[in-house]
Amino acid sequence: MRTITDRQEQILRAVHHSFEGLTQAQAAAKLNISPSTVSFELNLMKKIIPQMFPILTSMEDKYTHYHDTEGWTATDIAEYFGVDAETVRRAVRRAHKKTGVKSQRKGRLSRYHPDIDADVKEQF
Repeated sequence: MRTITDRQEQILRAVHHSFEGLTQAQAAAKLNISPSTVSFELNLMKKIIPQMFPILTSMEDKYTHYHDTEGWTATDIAEYFGVDAETVRRAVRRAHKKTGVKSQRKGRLSRYHPDIDADVKEQF
């Protein structure tokens, strides 16, 4: 049984970070509807399919992945993508606010010590 309309699916695919990752304004322009319609439909879908939320833009998703998962600094990410480091910081902050996550940056391993392997082996 289908739980959302075709229009809602189009909107979700346009804005969800797993698909196109457009902003709401970009999705509205692409679908030739108003930004308020996009917002309204997303709010309805939040109640119907909450597992698809929160929605990040593709930029927020990409930068947050490199920051939190790969341990890159905002400067590293900015240099790699050719953007300003403050743009990266803002995108990561927005993503964390949307997801309710505190900064998860793992950081890079600066030096190796044999005890690191021992700690891992003890867990298994």
